[in-house]
Amino acid sequence: MMRDMSDAIRLNRPVHAARRDAVVERAVELLALPVDHLDIAGRIDHVRRIIRLLERALGEAELAVRGGGVPRLELEFTRFLRLLLDNVRSAAALLENQAQLESAESSFLRDFLGIPREEIELSAMNYRRLSIEVLAGLWQLLRLLHIPYSQLRRENRGEFDASQAERYESAYRAMRSEVAEAEPPPAPRP
Repeated sequence: MMRDMSDAIRLNRPVHAARRDAVVERAVELLALPVDHLDIAGRIDHVRRIIRLLERALGEAELAVRGGGVPRLELEFTRFLRLLLDNVRSAAALLENQAQLESAESSFLRDFLGIPREEIELSAMNYRRLSIEVLAGLWQLLRLLHIPYSQLRRENRGEFDASQAERYESAYRAMRSEVAEAEPPPAPRP
């Protein structure tokens, strides 16, 4: 029974790997876009969309490796996705704090802290700087990703038989189309 379950899980590995790859690629594309033209709400929205994509990619990655017997690089890539997601979540938290402190209206964080306006402005500037640095650091990290990612894709292509490769390509194309439509580049707010 256990072997049958593992075989059934492995049967869908090409589909999960394809979905993972398509979603990761869209998240990386969105991370690479400049966000200077966006206000703070637009940047928060942009980062939240990337988080949703990375959560989805991580879910697919975990399903792809669940049956076992996968290359070490695939396990490491899943771990990398967890770290990447944690970093983007950090940037989102920094942006949220910045927004709370810069709000022209009353905000929870500003009201809770009850500190003078000049101190709030300094803290907001620090959060802005830190979020920019986190996102810049992520971009530098992602520039290095192409080598192991290309190797992972080569290993998968070498491992999949013709039927699995066809299923991978079909699922990849469908998911690329879906995420491109669902997650367009951000537009500046009026």
